[in-house]
Amino acid sequence: MRILPLQSSYPTRNANTYKRNTSPVMRNTPAFQGALNNKQAERVLNMLSEKNTEVIDKFTPQILKNTMDNLFKKYQHLNSKSLGIYVVGKEDLPKFLGENAAKYDTKNKFGVCIAIGDTYGPVESWTKAYEGKTILIPENMMKVLSN
Repeated sequence: MRILPLQSSYPTRNANTYKRNTSPVMRNTPAFQGALNNKQAERVLNMLSEKNTEVIDKFTPQILKNTMDNLFKKYQHLNSKSLGIYVVGKEDLPKFLGENAAKYDTKNKFGVCIAIGDTYGPVESWTKAYEGKTILIPENMMKVLSN
């Protein structure tokens, strides 16, 4: 093992690196890119909307947990038990709900679709969804949840 002496610029270099990595950056748009292109996202939305069996207009963390547990128990006899969550944006929500959209107030809400599918992995890798349930969440609730 070789131990080298500290360089004379070590404290300055590390302090500058720390400042560069921790300084706040103001952004107007997200710094990440979505994993799906429009065609793939459309395929996933269509697949999940066909198998959507319930829309829940009230949100609490307990409702989310119970919905996930019930779907998992219902399909636990299957070998591939892939439970996934897919967030449906407020622009896509009326199309996603289809005929049921008129029954619910979708203004300023987004959907969280909890579904179970055929392949273990993320929702976008599924070829078939068995069942899905969507919970409608107001936008202002998202701000509360993220804090």
